[in-house]
Amino acid sequence: SGPEMMDKFRQQSVRFGTQIFTETISKVDFNQKPFRLWREGMENDEPVKAHSVIIATGATAKRLSLPGEDSYWQKGISACAVCDGALPIFRDSPLVVIGGGDSAAEEAMFLTKYGSKVFVVHRRDELRASKIMAQRLLANDKVEMVWNHVPVEARGQDGKLSGVMVEDVKTGTTKELAANGLFYAIGHKPNTDPFVGQLIVKPESGGIETKRAFGDMQLHLEWNAPYDPGKEGQAYSNSGIFLMSLYEIQVLNNYKNTTYPNGQVGSIYKQTIPMANASRKPGEWQAYDIIFTAPRFSDEGELISPARVTVIHNGVVVQNNTEIKGPTVYIGKPRYVAHAPKMPLRLQDHRDLVRYRNIWVREL
Repeated sequence: SGPEMMDKFRQQSVRFGTQIFTETISKVDFNQKPFRLWREGMENDEPVKAHSVIIATGATAKRLSLPGEDSYWQKGISACAVCDGALPIFRDSPLVVIGGGDSAAEEAMFLTKYGSKVFVVHRRDELRASKIMAQRLLANDKVEMVWNHVPVEARGQDGKLSGVMVEDVKTGTTKELAANGLFYAIGHKPNTDPFVGQLIVKPESGGIETKRAFGDMQLHLEWNAPYDPGKEGQAYSNSGIFLMSLYEIQVLNNYKNTTYPNGQVGSIYKQTIPMANASRKPGEWQAYDIIFTAPRFSDEGELISPARVTVIHNGVVVQNNTEIKGPTVYIGKPRYVAHAPKMPLRLQDHRDLVRYRNIWVREL
């Protein structure tokens, strides 16, 4: 099982000399080295100091705080269909899923294996899920959509959930859905409260660069353009993701903020404009998923094949296996010069505040 595997991981790490302290970190200071971390309940004591910190705090499922939610939590209400959907309490019973995105569609389809019927309650009249996921959901005979409704109360009998009251967002009328299970699929909140404002490319600090070098890779990262009234154009939260320290994918606030085409967010800077503008408002976290193929050079230094990149911005493809014409240059024509097959990843310092989090790289 999963817990047994985690126990084995722990035993292995201890066998190789790892010291494990079970503590909750409530406050950190990453503005200077060594980094400082305070344990919960000991914020006024001396901090723990470290030269490196790995943040792997995961996320917590969002809840709605409905009347009756606390009474029936884990007694019919859950935020993880895959974890709990197969329990006897839910088998051959009507179930309710709240949400309209891919997660809601996936969880609802999973629950059709066990429940007699699955109601999907969504506050709009169309799903936010991807087209293919929406089609699969709507084609399932055991799924009934409850459009333009929101849940307002969880009801129960004998200590177990027995129904969910929902309200029509257009008319205000309510009705009860008889159900033995209520599953939230409305997203997760990253457990990053102690780190808010800490992982920032600070102006004129030189940016952030990995110690490890990478070539072909899959990269995920999230970034935030803080609300900064008065800024505009290229001066509004400008940064960049430099693949191999040479090839820039632009980071910029482009929400109702115009700039030159090949300098927009999602562009291969000064080379290729993005296929769409998927920007969110300043202050909201945004995501990049990048698949990068490094250029190849012959032993004589001649270019064999150029670099290529696919960029997905907030779930929208903005670069589709696009050829990179050479290292990023501000003025002039890019030109390839042979370099190492692997080089560091760099987050640019462009004299603007930009926050980053949840960064991971997988070599390809």
